[in-house]
Amino acid sequence: MTAKFAGSLAVWLLAVGLRAETTPAASATSAVQVAGEKAASAEILPPEKAKEFIGKAVVVEGPVTGIRFLEDSDRKPVFLNFGEPFPKHCFTVVIFGKDRAKFGDTPPEKLFDGRRVRVKGLVEKYRGKPQIVVEDPAQIEIVPAPDAPKN
Repeated sequence: MTAKFAGSLAVWLLAVGLRAETTPAASATSAVQVAGEKAASAEILPPEKAKEFIGKAVVVEGPVTGIRFLEDSDRKPVFLNFGEPFPKHCFTVVIFGKDRAKFGDTPPEKLFDGRRVRVKGLVEKYRGKPQIVVEDPAQIEIVPAPDAPKN
């Protein structure tokens, strides 16, 4: 099923076939948690494969290889790029300015710089490249590299 994100996270979850609480008391955070629980059992994709899943809710994991914060733009996006340096990157995570404060004292462009992350969400195509827009910190987490020693 192909779905286009055009509203609240709860609406998006319903569009991609996930159940979400839709009462007025429901929050976007609880909707993200439902998606996270569903995605936890899903296959984790490398960033290079995201282009094959446009319109689908997936989990993508890989190292952030470039970051750009457009502070002077109206929507103040932070772009976390994966793969080759921009503009040859293969996948992007976008965090808009309205959501920056949700990440606490450390802004996303510093928090995720050079880190390996796992992101959950709807893959959209923007200017020919796959991306996931992160609206809630529950959608993205820092994870150890696969070859990192285990304690």
